Amino acid sequence: MTDPTAVFHRVRQLVPSDQELVYVTDDTLVTEAITLMHGGGYDQLPVVAGDEILGVFSFREFALRLNSQPQLLKHGLKSLVVEDFVEEVPLVRETDRLDFAVRQLRSSGTVLVGDQNSLLAILTGEDLVAYLHRLAEPYILVQEIELGVRALIESCANETVMSGAIKNALSSKYSADLSRMPVRIEDLTYDEQINVVVNGRNYPLFQPAFGRHADAVGLQLRPVGDLRNAVFHFRRPLAVVEVELLVETRDWVLRRCRRFSARLKGGDENVA
Repeated sequence: MTDPTAVFHRVRQLVPSDQELVYVTDDTLVTEAITLMHGGGYDQLPVVAGDEILGVFSFREFALRLNSQPQLLKHGLKSLVVEDFVEEVPLVRETDRLDFAVRQLRSSGTVLVGDQNSLLAILTGEDLVAYLHRLAEPYILVQEIELGVRALIESCANETVMSGAIKNALSSKYSADLSRMPVRIEDLTYDEQINVVVNGRNYPLFQPAFGRHADAVGLQLRPVGDLRNAVFHFRRPLAVVEVELLVETRDWVLRRCRRFSARLKGGDENVA
């Protein structure tokens, strides 16, 4: 049985799957902590004392503290320990809601995941951006593809010509009730738009924008329809290879738009 709460975004989903939790104790020398951070590419490290989570040691806090308290360097850099540069940051649970973690990240830039005696992960704004990008990327790609295709279609025909092209491609589909047949391009489904473009009677009209071969256009654009439905109806997450297909198709549509726009600006209407 599926847990119905699993559909809600939680803090645990922000934690990178490959994150290796590295921390230092409060008595660690600053020079050792900096060496560890530099070697691992970290901007900050959690600081613990026994079972207690104290906060984080960061390049930012270290620089700010030295700037405001230069006397800390009285005995030299090698004498400093991270305890004197700990920054307290919010502690969130892995089951907390995403929006709660976002508010904490906006205020502090870093949060620790766990409880006061058990550290599980560290999260930064970069982790949030990466997570939201993974969520949003399929939607953005589908939007760019669909709107790009529509823009190319609209650049080839006015409303009157478009109405005729729609009839050529879709009359048989709506033969039982022609009054239901769309007359505007924005009222068509994605698949119907592709059918209008690659229709044998219509393609000479759209060839300048889409290229010489209708079959190639169909092969490039049709697979997006099923992926679009999976994305917008929340049927399933897309596999990496499917997202890559959307990226490839978006790039193809963008190239067609750029090429067509450049030829029109140059006064060349034979852009195929």
